[in-house]
Amino acid sequence: MSSEQHLQHKRHALQEHYDLLAEKLKKLRRDYAIAADTLIRFQLEKQNVASDYLPMSHTKMPSCN
Repeated sequence: MSSEQHLQHKRHALQEHYDLLAEKLKKLRRDYAIAADTLIRFQLEKQNVASDYLPMSHTKMPSCN
């Protein structure tokens, strides 16, 4: 195998490795965004639940007709 062919083969192998790592990084970033979004939603839900237990002195009770 000539040195040029060897370099082409090595470049091809490195490109394949790079492509796999780039795809893995893309999936990790997506998963991180989903996890962060889920965490934010969970925190907001907990804040909403906690606000249900606050004294109602500042809010009006709904009227019963």
